[in-house]
Formats: sequence, structure tokens, C-alpha cells
Amino acid sequence: MRTISLALLLLFGFSLLCFFPFVHWERWEEKADLRVCLGTEPKTLDPAVATGALAIHYIRALQEGLVKYDAKDPTRPIPGLAKSWKVERGGRRYIFFLREEAKWSDGSPLTAYDFYASWKRILDLQVDCQYIYMLYYIQNAAAYAKQRFADLALSKWEKLSKGEKKSVLQKTLLPGVREKHLPLLRKFLEKETEEEIRALLKKAIHLAGKRKTLTFDHVGIYVLSPRVLQVDLEHPAPYILDVFGFPTLFPVPLERVRRFGARWTRPEHILSSGPFVLEKWWPHHMILLKKNPYYYDKDKIPLRRIACYIVDQPVTALNYYECGYLDFLSQSVIPADFVESLMKRKDFWK
Repeated sequence: MRTISLALLLLFGFSLLCFFPFVHWERWEEKADLRVCLGTEPKTLDPAVATGALAIHYIRALQEGLVKYDAKDPTRPIPGLAKSWKVERGGRRYIFFLREEAKWSDGSPLTAYDFYASWKRILDLQVDCQYIYMLYYIQNAAAYAKQRFADLALSKWEKLSKGEKKSVLQKTLLPGVREKHLPLLRKFLEKETEEEIRALLKKAIHLAGKRKTLTFDHVGIYVLSPRVLQVDLEHPAPYILDVFGFPTLFPVPLERVRRFGARWTRPEHILSSGPFVLEKWWPHHMILLKKNPYYYDKDKIPLRRIACYIVDQPVTALNYYECGYLDFLSQSVIPADFVESLMKRKDFWK
């Protein structure tokens, strides 16, 4: 009997240990005003690196750009961190006036320089930004980025195979080489024996000789004052405000990025410019968002906390909703086989 009792006690103790994380999780979940499931775990919360709808949902809650979107009309850009702007030179120049009360979530000022430095971080290839082309509307931004891509390609040239050299020349060097690259191009031409590669190198040398070297000062991004940012475009674009409202162009806290590198988005390091801050993140369980006390529009944010369940299986997420554990379930999480039947329900929003 004593042996059986001890076994039962051990089994019960193990069950408590397994259950304990969920008890802790539920305690936080009870403090939330809204319980949602957007899907699986986001791969990153860095606006410059993020791709895909899931990460962008989180980033829009944590960060903000020069413009945002009207809650009643999600297609209409309205003032965000910029309280207003004016358009000059027939749509080729935008001057943004940042809010005096624009701050990071630690209370420090958010300035025009934060946008300048964040966009420079992308164009200097300090991060792997898949949406770098969103910045190419800015004057000389594409040319500057292509020059930086050429810098990178030439630094790795001697390690490339013949096939790789041909591809790099056609896709990267011919579009991006400039005067600064001439010494290296000539050096590589002298060593090259393959006629096809030599012909492409000669073409690259010809193009580089006609293109002046660019510095970031040539890119159309100018800080006129701590609260005034000027952006010159390559050409007018009627949809440019949508571009300025895209997460890739959101500012990031560069001081945190320099100190913590890719770890700057962890809860203990991250700073937010949007309506919420990242309070907790339990991997594979939950992300807890808390209202940002320094957000300029905080009085219009009714929610204090949002509990975001991380669920890998769509059927599980749907069961959570049906059982009352969730207040909202993203359509992207709903199993495809269920969508048609669920569309008939009153709680289904398209």
C-alpha cells in the first residue's frame, strides 16, 4: 500500500508540474481585456526584417509610422507619428511635421532622426530587408542600395565560382557599380581568364566610369529639425502615403539596436512607438501586449492588455474559440475546410 501511495503521489506531483506553466499563463490571461489568436509565433518583431501578415499584425500594434490608417476606413491614410505634412515640387517632395508628444515607450523623444537612421540602416544593408524596394521611391535610394550591393558582391568576388561570377555580374554589379569600384574591377579583370567573365567585367568597368560614387547625403532624406523630416522622391506617386505607412518604413530605436543587436525586440529590450508594448512573451504559448503609457493617442485606446495565444494547429485554435477561451480568431487561422460553413454565422467577419 505504501508503494502504491508513493507512486500515486509522484504521478500527482508530476501532473502539477506539467500544469503549472498553464496556471501561470491563465493568471496573466485573466488580466487581458481581449483574447485573440493570430496564428503561430512571429519570426521577428523588427519592422525592417519582418515579412508576412502575422508579423506585421504584431508590429502594427507595437510600432507606428509617419501615417497610419483610419479604423473606420482601413484604406485611408491619416496622421500617425507625423501630425501633418505638406507636398511640394509637384508631388516630388514631402515635408512631415512630427508630433511634439511623439515618444518611445520609455518616455524618450522620437524625432525625425529616428526615421533617417532607421531608413539608412536598411539601405546600408545592415539588415536583411526583403522589402528594401519600398524605399526605392526616395530619390537616389535605389542607386545607393545597388551600390552597396555591389560593394558586398566585390568583397566576396574571389570566392565565387564561374557560374556565380556571371550571375553576380549580371544581377548585381552591372546595375550597381560606380567610380569607387574601378580599382577592384580592373584588378579582377587582370586575373580573369574566362572570356565570358572578362567581357562582362569590361562592361562593368565602362558603366562604373560613367557613374559618380554616391554617399548617403545623395539620398533624398533630410532632417530639417528634430520634428521636421523632408523626403524627396524620384517621381510623384499618388499612393506614396501608403508606402510611408508600411511597416518597413517604421522607425526603430537605434540605441537599442546597437546595444542588443537582433535581441533588441525581446520584451526586456524593446521600445515601442505604437499603442502597445510587449509585456511578456512565452514561446509557443502566448504574447501579452500592454497599453503604451507614452503613446500620444493613449486616451483613445480602450484596451489595457491583449493576450495573443500562439497556436500551431488551426483546428485547436477554432476549438479554443468555440470553448470561450478566445474573443477573436483571425480568419487566416481558421481551417480552410470550415470557412464556407462558418461564413453563415453572425460572428464571422469578412
